Amino acid sequence: MKFRFSFLVGACFTLIACDGPTAAENQTVNPWVKAAQNGVEFRGIGNEPPWIVELSAGKMVLLTGYDKNRTEQPYVVNGLSYYTQDYTITKGLGPCHDSMSGEEFKFSVTIQSEHETLKGCGRDLR
Repeated sequence: MKFRFSFLVGACFTLIACDGPTAAENQTVNPWVKAAQNGVEFRGIGNEPPWIVELSAGKMVLLTGYDKNRTEQPYVVNGLSYYTQDYTITKGLGPCHDSMSGEEFKFSVTIQSEHETLKGCGRDLR
């Protein structure tokens, strides 16, 4: 009887030790949800080179390149265009497909600067 009890206790500890990660550990944070939770009103992404733009409360944050160079500037808005000191961000209505993931978005996004033009897709987060 002692042997069976010891065996059952040992088996339980083995199963507990082999248990996989919890649901919370398995969850990856969706960057779109996280951005919305942080007050971002619009988020755009693009590829080749990779970039992310987030617009919120009169502030633009642009991350560019694989090393995610960060540019933060205030903006003014006029219709579907946002103007900063160095960039014009324009939202175009109509479906846009991300070239890497194939995901469909409501807006196309163009970011124009003196030196380059970035094209991608985005969505309102409000």
